[in-house]
Amino acid sequence: MEKQRYQLSPNIRILSDSESEMAMIYHSLYGNPRIVNLEGLRFLDLFKQPVTAEEISEICDEDPGDIIREFAKIFFLIEPGFNEKEFLCEQKGHHLSNVSAGQTIDRMGLAISDSAISAVLTVSISNHPATVVRRFQSIRSRPSNST
Repeated sequence: MEKQRYQLSPNIRILSDSESEMAMIYHSLYGNPRIVNLEGLRFLDLFKQPVTAEEISEICDEDPGDIIREFAKIFFLIEPGFNEKEFLCEQKGHHLSNVSAGQTIDRMGLAISDSAISAVLTVSISNHPATVVRRFQSIRSRPSNST
């Protein structure tokens, strides 16, 4: 039985702040920003080449299993040969199919007031507990030309 190997995604971006000795890391395709300290950066550096969790646990003071799983869940760590762009395209296709079939959006509403061009768009996503609300307020309505 072959043990699962992980490597650092080539799509990881790191913004370091030498003053605070902290860094923000994020995935250029999926986002998922995280703030890590220098120790966290050194940990991720261990995955520049494919390695198993067991090999990493031999050099860590504590069991790194939970951290590895968390980073793998957000695609910071991936299996060697995993095509992230292809996976993203597949997920996008599945999502668009669900939207087209009406399986993702429960309801959509639009309200416009007379005093200003002001719209409230509400989208409820069935597999997400929160409702997304965006407010757009801009140019006041122009007075009508009544002569």
